[in-house]
Amino acid sequence: MIHIKVDPNIIPAEVLKAAQHAAESLEKEPEENRTDFIKKRSHIWSAFKESLRVMSHGKCWYSEARESQSFMAVDHFRPKNAAKRSETEEDKPGYQWLAFDWANYRLAADCSNTATWSDTGTLDGKNEWFPLLGGSPKATWAERCVSDEKPLLIDPTNEEDVRLVDVAEDGLIVPTKSTVGTAAYRVKESARILGLNHGRIKEARVRKMREINEWLNVLEDLAVLGQSLPPDRADLLPVAKVEELVRSACRPESEFSLAARKTVESRYPALLR
Repeated sequence: MIHIKVDPNIIPAEVLKAAQHAAESLEKEPEENRTDFIKKRSHIWSAFKESLRVMSHGKCWYSEARESQSFMAVDHFRPKNAAKRSETEEDKPGYQWLAFDWANYRLAADCSNTATWSDTGTLDGKNEWFPLLGGSPKATWAERCVSDEKPLLIDPTNEEDVRLVDVAEDGLIVPTKSTVGTAAYRVKESARILGLNHGRIKEARVRKMREINEWLNVLEDLAVLGQSLPPDRADLLPVAKVEELVRSACRPESEFSLAARKTVESRYPALLR
């Protein structure tokens, strides 16, 4: 997971206008009609999908994966009709007043957005999960104190949140070495709930890290060779090209860029300056 810089300027004006109109209309609906009102207007948030895709360079906001054989979904970070807090606690309705608020949308791949049996035998996937930390205020339709809540889930639009996230050598999403206590618990639970450590995606990160290490090995070999050559011949070595390949893999538009960056930081941090 990396920080997603949201940009309302990317969103077409007519899409924003339709969402605003739906939100204003929802406010006028009696409580017993709101769920049906929201369900019948899924096209409102679906219209944001392309803009969200542009913001993340086509990647899932949670996993950094691209989906080539399935569709991305527009996830409501705060669930719209039910908010599951634990295995035994669920708030109905959820955050209905945010159903048409684009700032509550996240582009999500299937394994992060939908309940899926993992290769470890657990049922993962965000679905309606939105746990809060102990002692957190809880926003309601009448008391919309969203900014006071303390979510358990790591939010890709929150730069401070994503700074807590690291990638281990085996491809697992883990807390950074200096992340402890509640912050570390948030990372571990987020990885579980969002399906970030499923076998296939973990292996995809490992492949990315292996690829980066191979390029770094090439750089080392070129450096050794260059030292044995006259300057004019050493100048012809493709050092700059290989360095650019490494830097490119670390940029936000590249798949699994966090795994790439962590690999480079451990061996050649100067390449990322």
